[in-house]
This record gives sequence, C-alpha cells and structure tokens, in this order.
Amino acid sequence: MAHIYTIAAAATPFLLNRCMIGIFNGAGSGKVIKIYRITALNNQTVAVTGVNAILKIQKISTGSGGLYLTPTKHDSQSPAVPSQIVCATNMSYTPAALIRNWSNDEPLQTTAGSVDEFELIPRFQNLWEASYKDTGVMPLVLREGQGVTLVNSTNTAVGVADFFIEFTME
Repeated sequence: MAHIYTIAAAATPFLLNRCMIGIFNGAGSGKVIKIYRITALNNQTVAVTGVNAILKIQKISTGSGGLYLTPTKHDSQSPAVPSQIVCATNMSYTPAALIRNWSNDEPLQTTAGSVDEFELIPRFQNLWEASYKDTGVMPLVLREGQGVTLVNSTNTAVGVADFFIEFTME
C-alpha cells in the first residue's frame, strides 16, 4: 500500500501569481508522487466584495523556495518525505501545463431561485479529486523534475483561504 500524506497552507493570502500551495518532486528523490486531492477552504473572516480570484492548477517544471509546509503522515509509520520533494506556499515555479481553472467567487442566490455561478468555491471544495478505488480515474503523477501548484492568477490582494494537497509517495 502506498504511503499517504497531506500538506496544508492555512490562511494563505491571495496575491497576483502566487503559488497558494505546491509540491515539486526534485531530482534524486527516488520517489513517484501521486496527487489524489487538491482542496480549498474558503474561510474569509471579513467581507470581500467586488473581487474574483481565478485559481489555476498547473503542472510545473521547477519549484523551489517559499514557505515550507511539513507533510502530515496519515500513518505515523510512513517514511519521511525526502528533502528533494519541495512542499510549500509562495514557491517560485516554472509553469509547464494548465490542468484546470477555478473561481473563488461565492455563490449568489437570486430571487428567481437559481445560483449565478457554476464552477466556484462555495465553502469547502475539492478542486482536483482522483479515486483511490477506481483505477480508471488516474491521479496527477509527478516523477522526478515535475510538480503541481495551485496559483492565484488574478491581481487580487484581498482575503485568505486554506489549501490542502493529499498525495501518495511510492
């Protein structure tokens, strides 16, 4: 069985092109990382109006620096994550490919009884999810020299959110 870990970036502020949370599997790790979940908790503590942040899940070809996030082991007997694997918020990165876009806009209930947004982050949202059981749903696989970031791509410098990445290390 694969070893499962979670990294968490709590109260991360939205800033232009900021890596809200990311993981990079550096050369020499000897590991394969599989991303099963990327989650956001839209926990604004103050009113934020007239602002819409676009979050992008991106594959990256480099990743370094930032604020290191210690991976939490789901089993205390799991091995430590090698130092070549960078888990961080605000990491420097080189984009390689876009996976998906999301908006952090809150849903607005109209008087007609419909919700005005479809793909948004209401309160707690899985931005990426692959199944542990359904082998037909493939996780994001990171070999050495590959990574994934969740990036705020808009010039929005208000508000905060919590972000999580759940992954296996083989």
